Amino acid sequence: MGEGTANLLLPYVALNIASGWRQSTEIVSAIIGAVAVACVIFPRSAPPGQQATERKPFDWSLARNAHLWCFIFVYSGSIIAIRILPPWLPIYAADIYISRGMPLGRAVISAGVLSTLYLVGRLVGVPLVGFISDRLLVRGISRNALAIGFLLLAAVLFQMMPLGINSTPLLGGIAFLMGVSINMYPLVTTAVSEAFGSQRTSSVMGFLNTFAQFSGASALLISGYLGIALSATPGNAIAEYRGIWLVGIAGCIVTAAGGIVISLATKRHKIFVPLRG
Repeated sequence: MGEGTANLLLPYVALNIASGWRQSTEIVSAIIGAVAVACVIFPRSAPPGQQATERKPFDWSLARNAHLWCFIFVYSGSIIAIRILPPWLPIYAADIYISRGMPLGRAVISAGVLSTLYLVGRLVGVPLVGFISDRLLVRGISRNALAIGFLLLAAVLFQMMPLGINSTPLLGGIAFLMGVSINMYPLVTTAVSEAFGSQRTSSVMGFLNTFAQFSGASALLISGYLGIALSATPGNAIAEYRGIWLVGIAGCIVTAAGGIVISLATKRHKIFVPLRG
C-alpha cells in the first residue's frame, strides 16, 4: 500500500486533484500523519490488562555468531537490490520512452504504470514465497538458503535489464520478477526469529538492519557515480544505466556468495556461539 501510494496515488493527485506536485505531497503527508495517529491509538505493547513482554537487549557476544553474519549478508543483498531498482526503474523506463520520441509528460506516466509491475510482483511474490518456504523448511531447505537463491536470481535479472531498451513488455516482465526476487528479506527476519528467539528478534534485527541500510545507501550512492563513469557515450541517458545495473549485479552476487561461504563454514566446522539466557 505504501509503495502503491508513491507510484499510483501521488502522480494521480498531482495531475487531477492538486495544482502541482507540492500540493500533492502535502496531501500524501496528511495521509501519513493520519496513519501515525492511528498507530498511536491502536497498536499497543500488550493487550489491556496484561503486562508487556520484557525484551532482552542485544548481547554483544552475538556479534561472534557466524549465523548472524550469514543473515547480515543475505539481508544486505536484498536491501541493496531494493535501493537500486525501485528508484531507478521508473526513470529508466521514462528515458526509454523519451528516446522513442514520446513527450516528457506522457513518458513519465507510462513509466509509472510500467513500474507498478514491480509492485505487483512484490504483492504476489512475498506471501507466496513465504507460504512455499514453510513447506520447504520441513524438507531441509532453510529460509536463508531460499533467500540466497532469490538473490542470485536478482543478479541475473539485473543483467537482463538492458534488454528492456528494445522491448518494454520484456522490461515489465523483468520488473515483475524483480518484485518477487528482491523482496525476500521477510524470510531472513523469520529465520532470525527462529534462530534467536522472539524476545531477541527486535534487538538482533536492529543490529542486522544497521549494516543492511548502510550497504543499501552506499550502493545507491555508488550507482549514480558509476552510471556516469561507465557511460561509453556522454550524454546518452540510456547508456548510463549500464553502470547502475552493474552495482545491483555486484551487490547481489557478493552478498549471496558471502552468505553461502559462511553457511558452508558453519556446517563443516560447526562454528556457532551458543546463545546466552
